[in-house]
Amino acid sequence: MDDMKKHAVAVQPQEKKKLKAIVSTGQNKTAVIRRAHILLKADEGKTDGEISEILYVSEQTIRRNRVKPVHSLTDLEYIARQFESY
Repeated sequence: MDDMKKHAVAVQPQEKKKLKAIVSTGQNKTAVIRRAHILLKADEGKTDGEISEILYVSEQTIRRNRVKPVHSLTDLEYIARQFESY
């Protein structure tokens, strides 16, 4: 079984709206935007390899984000705040 099936990402409509806002405003750190892109593409059913090619990141980066998905908007906002402190 591949990583995609073991760690499927299902983003709720409210979370998808927040993720799309993160990637479209460009007001967040690059790592936060990249993570949002990864979660959106994973939700679309893209494989790790496809996402890797689209976003120019390693498949390991994709797997890390798929294995530790954002469980709520609060988690995503926490991640964004962590990167704001740098």
